[in-house]
Amino acid sequence: MCKKLLILFYLFLFGEGSKSVLTIKIGSKDQNENNLLSKKPLSFSNLTTIEYSLSNCTNDTIKKIEKTLKYFDTITCINFTKSSNDNLVSSDKGFNFAESEECYAPNGPTKRQSDHYEYILLNAQCQSTKAPEKKHLFTKYKYNEVDLFNTSFDFLSISMFDPTEYSIDNKTVYTLNNQYFQNVTNKRNLFSLDDLKILNHIYCSDKLKFDCENNGYNLLNNSDKCMCPIYYESTKNCSKINESETGCSNISNTKLTEKNKEIIITFNGKHQCYAEILSNVTNNVTIYISKATIQEPTCTKTYGVEVQYLPDLMAPGIRLCGNHSNIMFDTNSKKIVVSYRGKDENSSLIIAFYANFNSTKTQN
Repeated sequence: MCKKLLILFYLFLFGEGSKSVLTIKIGSKDQNENNLLSKKPLSFSNLTTIEYSLSNCTNDTIKKIEKTLKYFDTITCINFTKSSNDNLVSSDKGFNFAESEECYAPNGPTKRQSDHYEYILLNAQCQSTKAPEKKHLFTKYKYNEVDLFNTSFDFLSISMFDPTEYSIDNKTVYTLNNQYFQNVTNKRNLFSLDDLKILNHIYCSDKLKFDCENNGYNLLNNSDKCMCPIYYESTKNCSKINESETGCSNISNTKLTEKNKEIIITFNGKHQCYAEILSNVTNNVTIYISKATIQEPTCTKTYGVEVQYLPDLMAPGIRLCGNHSNIMFDTNSKKIVVSYRGKDENSSLIIAFYANFNSTKTQN
C-alpha cells in the first residue's frame, strides 16, 4: 500500500487537465483519465502551498499520506496544507484523497521513456499479456514529448513498475536487458534521487541551483549543500567520491587513455571501498567483472557490489551479491563508479576496464 501510494502521488504531479483539482481515490478506477493521461505537469509553481483533503481514509492510510507529503516538504519546494475541517478542496488546484481497494497509477511509467529499448525488452507477445485497457501504458514516448532533464533510465524510480504489473494471468510484460539490474528494481520503496531531481526541475527550477558536480543539485534549505549521487560526499559539491577505508587496495591510476588502455581493480575482505574510473575514450569502455563474491542473499547498501556506468551518476548501477564471475558489458559513459562493501574476509571483487578505440557499441 505504501509503495503504491508513493507511485500514485508521484505520477499525479505529472498530469494536467482542464480542472486541476484531482479527486484521487487511492486504488480506484474512478480517477479522472483526462487529468492523468496527459504529458504536462500540473502548474503548481505559482502556489505557496497546495491544499489537500483526506476523505474516509483509515488512520493508517492518513499517516502514510501525511508522511509522504511531509517528505516532499523537506526535499522539494512543493508544500502541502490540509484543508480545514477535512472539507474537499474547492480551489482550482489541489488534491482530494479517498480510499478504495485497488491501486491504479495510469501515467508516466519509466518503461515508457523514449530510450527504454536500450534497457528493457517488452514481451513480443504483449498483445496477449497486457490487459487491453492498460495497453496505452506501454506506448513509447517520443524524444520530443518528455524532458528527462539529462537523467538516465532509472531502474530505482518509484514509477518503474513490476514486470507483471497490468498483465493478464500474472504473465511477464517486460524483461531487463541487463539482468543484474534486478537487484535494483526489487528495492524500490521510496522516491529515487532522479525522481526528486525531476520534480525539482519542474516545480523548483527558479529556486534551485543546479551547479553541483556529477549531476547533483543544491538543496533548498541549504544552498551550500548538494544532493549528490549516493557514493559522493555532499559537503564537497559532489566533486569527491567517498573515501575508502584503510585496508582497501590503493589505485594509482584510474584514468583510461590511449596509452593506458587497461585498469584492473581488486578489493578483498570486510571493507568499504570506492573507485572512480575516468575515460577520455571517444568510443566505448568494456567492463569485465572477473569475480564478485559477497555471501549476502539480498543486495543492500550495507553489503554488496555496485557498478554505476550510466551517464547520469544519480541513477543506480548494477548490484551484485552472492557469487558471480565472467560478467562483461560496455558503456560510453566518461565516468564509472565502483562501490565494494565486503561482508567478511571471504568477500572479494576483481573488476577490469578496457578502452575500446574501435568499438561503437553503447551501454546495455
